[in-house]
Amino acid sequence: MSTFFIKWNRPLLLALIISIIFIAYSFSKKDEFCSVIDDLRKVDAVRVVNTFDDSKIAYYVDLQNSYQILVVKGQVEKAYSVLSTIGIKNKSELQNGCKKIR
Repeated sequence: MSTFFIKWNRPLLLALIISIIFIAYSFSKKDEFCSVIDDLRKVDAVRVVNTFDDSKIAYYVDLQNSYQILVVKGQVEKAYSVLSTIGIKNKSELQNGCKKIR
């Protein structure tokens, strides 16, 4: 019985270490979001969010601090082109103010 435990102890320990590393990495990963719409109160937010959903654009709505819609940094130009199709042509003045959000 003791040799059975020693035989399986190393692979289980290795699996545990790998899973801890993977979990730590997934919790530390943060995406950078940039502002696309500065003030939700000036646009039809439901229409914008539905359009982003249809276009598969990852977004974050910041209602606590600034009433902004933020988009993943790599999809900002795609978001502006989608917004222009629904009639919103102004670009955000806060585009340089990107935030890291998990």
